[in-house]
Amino acid sequence: MFGGGSDYPAHVEQHGGAVLAGAINKYCFISMRELEQDFGSPFRIRYSVTENVNSVSEIDHPAVRELLAKYRVPGPMELNHMTDLPSRSGMGSSSAFVVGLSSILEKSRGTTKENMELAKLAIEIEQNVLKENIGYQDSITTAVGGFNLIRFTKERNEFSISSLEKSRIFLDELAKNMVLVHVPKQRIASEIAAHQILEIREHADELMELAAIAESAYEGILGNTTTIKEVGQLLHYSWTIKKKQSKYVSNNEIDSLCEEIMKFGAYGVKLLGAGAGGFILTVLPEGALGAFREEFSSQRITNFTWDYSGNRLYRIAE
Repeated sequence: MFGGGSDYPAHVEQHGGAVLAGAINKYCFISMRELEQDFGSPFRIRYSVTENVNSVSEIDHPAVRELLAKYRVPGPMELNHMTDLPSRSGMGSSSAFVVGLSSILEKSRGTTKENMELAKLAIEIEQNVLKENIGYQDSITTAVGGFNLIRFTKERNEFSISSLEKSRIFLDELAKNMVLVHVPKQRIASEIAAHQILEIREHADELMELAAIAESAYEGILGNTTTIKEVGQLLHYSWTIKKKQSKYVSNNEIDSLCEEIMKFGAYGVKLLGAGAGGFILTVLPEGALGAFREEFSSQRITNFTWDYSGNRLYRIAE
């Protein structure tokens, strides 16, 4: 919700950072099983496409290839990936995938990592192995769940988490008045982020202001001194700052839709993720959801609630 961009390593190592972020009840499902026979293809990988290959090195999916190589997974095996929301839409799905698959692979070799450890492992894989232009927040939020203020120190990979679980009554009311409005355009977040990172030092003051907004929103929610309207206004203000980070963050289609939503009477809007497409997070006045759905019936609108459990591992009964 707040502070995005201040969690990029290039900024954190110079100034630190802070993000206020919540995990929601939209999921990435991953299953893995051993196969008795390979029938000519010992590795079956299914996501938006199906890969049947002879060796791990032949797998096209970068995260799957690198993780199976890291854990020395033998074939024959099958891996399936399903999601509630579309990929490349600014919702942290790539980090959720890395966290979830790491959890499965740890279990498959007889070890178990706590969710905080999985967050740090995912950060290492995404940033140093896959060389993604990505901040810290997605890996942490998808791993540990909940609604948290995450503070980043100048020391690489060092962060602290302050939970807002005690404020669940307010947060639940907030979620009832928030929706996700889909902008149906896929983009590769790492490519958008690359442009922001190139100019990140020029926008250091703006990123520090975004981090300060995250701190302020956290204190307001924790102290029960803020309102849903004020959260929406802060969200909208942070969106105006975010758009200054790069010309690739927004476009005419997104700006036009955001303006329409604000004219309806929304308290605030912000495009989630790196930019250029995905979901517009919208904060509405209480009781306005029905009218909003009617007014924007041509848009794909998604409700959500917060999820406090984080990554979960299940073993399918034999």
